[in-house]
Amino acid sequence: MNTRDNRRFTLPVFAILLTALAVMGFASLRYCQAADELPTNDLPLKHVADIPLPGGATRLDYESYDPERNLMFIAHLGDGEVIAFDMRESRVVGRIANVSSVHGVLVIPELSRVYASATGTNEIVAIDEATLAIVSRIPGGIAGEAGIVSMFHVKGAVVTKIGNGSVGPRAHVVAVDAATHRSYFQLKDIDGHPVLRIMEPR
Repeated sequence: MNTRDNRRFTLPVFAILLTALAVMGFASLRYCQAADELPTNDLPLKHVADIPLPGGATRLDYESYDPERNLMFIAHLGDGEVIAFDMRESRVVGRIANVSSVHGVLVIPELSRVYASATGTNEIVAIDEATLAIVSRIPGGIAGEAGIVSMFHVKGAVVTKIGNGSVGPRAHVVAVDAATHRSYFQLKDIDGHPVLRIMEPR
């Protein structure tokens, strides 16, 4: 959702790599340096390492990266926690528990905050990026893919819910243009066709 100059570690790259590993059944691989061990077919990628993550072999979801602190935050949905991973040191540096069925995770470096959607409790959980402690919980509306979207106003470290409603069937992924404040929702089926629905403040 955000763009930065040093986006070498962007979400799509990690999503592609993790998807490839899962499909090929290598989810339980241990840390290794065998660069040519995995068949990557036509992908322009080389296997560097597998870093063991804490917790159970349950579903992982979204990731968000802070290039200033070199920290990546990973939603471990199945374990109800957020994992903090140091990209420079290639190691896990923290686990934030009690984030029930966490799906989305977004780091805001300017605020030193990480926001995670705890769909098990219908909350937005705010995490202090420096201490990795939960600092607040905000009601977030209905969880899932029913097309219900919640909006929040952020001022400093204060987050206030300002609206809740439907923008379309199964809407659950959104991109926001910071310049125009327009929001873009990908919708699977509107009258038999996929559409990109554009919304703007009123």
